[in-house]
This record gives sequence, C-alpha cells and structure tokens, in this order.
Amino acid sequence: MNANDLLDLYASGKTDFRGQSLRNFDLVGADLIGANLQHCDLAGADLSLAYLSRANLRHCNLAQANLSGANLNQADLGQANLTDANLHGASLQGATLFAVQLALADLMDANLLDADLREAQLMSTNLRGACLRGANLREETRGDCTDLRGAILTEVDLRGANLKGANLSRVNLEGANLREANLRSTDLSGANLREANFKDASLSDANLSGADLSGAQLQIARLERVLLQGANLTACNLEGALLADAKLGQATLAQANLKQAKLSRVDLSRANLQGASLVGAMLVEAYLARTNLTQADLTDANLSRAELSSAILTQAILTGATMPDGSSYL
Repeated sequence: MNANDLLDLYASGKTDFRGQSLRNFDLVGADLIGANLQHCDLAGADLSLAYLSRANLRHCNLAQANLSGANLNQADLGQANLTDANLHGASLQGATLFAVQLALADLMDANLLDADLREAQLMSTNLRGACLRGANLREETRGDCTDLRGAILTEVDLRGANLKGANLSRVNLEGANLREANLRSTDLSGANLREANFKDASLSDANLSGADLSGAQLQIARLERVLLQGANLTACNLEGALLADAKLGQATLAQANLKQAKLSRVDLSRANLQGASLVGAMLVEAYLARTNLTQADLTDANLSRAELSSAILTQAILTGATMPDGSSYL
C-alpha cells in the first residue's frame, strides 16, 4: 500500500489501518481524522499540516516524522515513539501522550493545552514557547515520572500544569510561566529558572538545589521543606511565600523581597541576604548561623527563638522586630 492507496481507502470509509507499514509516506495535509493507526510504522513520514484529531496512534513508530503544524487535538499517542520528530507548531490540545517517547523532538510553539504527558520521556526536547497550560506531567507511580532532563522550556506556558514528581533537573525554564502549577516533589536541581513566574505555585518538598531563580516571581508560593541549598535567588520576589522548614544554606538572596514571608524553622546558615527586605517576615526558630544580613530590612520581623548570635547584622534595620528572647527591638 502506498500513500494514495491509504487516502483512497480512508475516503471510501475505511478507518482501520492498524499495523500497516507507512514508513516515509508523503501525507502532507492528509485528512485522517479519527483513523485507527495503532502500531503503524510511520517513521520518517511527512504528516505536516495533516488532520489527525482523535486519531488512534498508540504504539506508533513516528521517529523522525514531520508533524509540523499538524492537528492532533484529542489524539491518542500513548506509548508512541516520537524520537527526533518535528512537531513545531503542532496542536495537541487534550491529546493523550502517556509514556510517549519525545527525546530530541521539536515541540517549539506547540499547543499542549490540557494534554496528558504522564511518564513522558522529554529528554533534550525543544519546548520553547509551547503552551502546556493545564497539562498533566505528574509522577504516575513511584519511579515512573515525566523526564524533562535537559529540555528547552524557555518562555513555555505551564500555568496550572501538574508536574508533581517530574524530573526537571538542569532544564532551561527561563522566563517560563508556572503560575499556579503543581511542582510538589519535583526535581529542579541546577535548573535555569531566571525570571520565571511561580506565583501561587506549589513547590513543597521540591529539590531546587543549585538552581538559578534570580529575578523569579514566587509571591505566595508554597515552598515548605523545599531544598534550595546554594541556589541563586538574587532579586527574587518571595513576598508572602510559605517557606517553613526550607533548606537555604549558602543560598544567595541579595536584594530579595521576603516581605511577610513565612520562614519558621528555615535554615539560612551562611546565606547571603544583603539588602533583602524581610519586613514583617516570620522567622520563628530560624537558623541564621553566619547569615549575611548586611543592610537587610527586618522591620517588624518575628525572630522569636531564632539562632541569630553569629549572623552579620551590619546596618540591618530591626525596628519593631521581635528578637530571639521575645523582646522588641527599639
């Protein structure tokens, strides 16, 4: 069967093409809406601008296929192989991509709104400018998580996405929109998160050790028990954020906004908070051993039972602060 035979059969009403060898077929702009292509070999096929909405592509081999601009809305691509495939500008809204192989694929500017990407393999995938609002990338079972190591996610829209337990170590999410996203227990160690938007996101129990969050927006984000050792949070906005029991040893928070932040029992040992604003912050039982608070503003902060004895407080503002012994600083 060749490409013309396939299209003629589809036009005559046939939709079941399971297990067919369609390797390198020219199907540019083809109308295959709702077709059953399960287990088909479409490696190297040209499906650019094709209509494949609600098609069954489970277990298909689409390695190095061209799907740029294709319409795959609500298609089922579960466990398909899309290694090194071109999906630039493709629409995959509401598509099922469970356990799909997308390593090295190009998804630049793709629409993945509400897509199911649980356990997907996205190592070194290009997702620059893609829309992943409401997408599900959470860890399905322990040890089976969406793997985005080394992926390019600059300026990607992940607002409200579920990334719980995903592996995002060393990814590039510079300028990404992660507002209201679920990132609980996610591995973001060493990631580039400069200027990213995490407003109202959940990052509890996440690993952000060594990550670059300079200029990031984290207002009212939930960061309980988060690991941020050695992270760069220069000029980061953490106003009203919940950081109880977080580990921030040797982190850089110079010029950061921590107004009204909840920092009870936080470990800030040897962290740099020079010039940071901690106005009204809750630092009850915080560990501030050798913490640099030079020129920091701690007006009205609560430092009850905090370890402050070895902190550097040169030119720090402590007006109205509650000190470790419970007294008010005048």
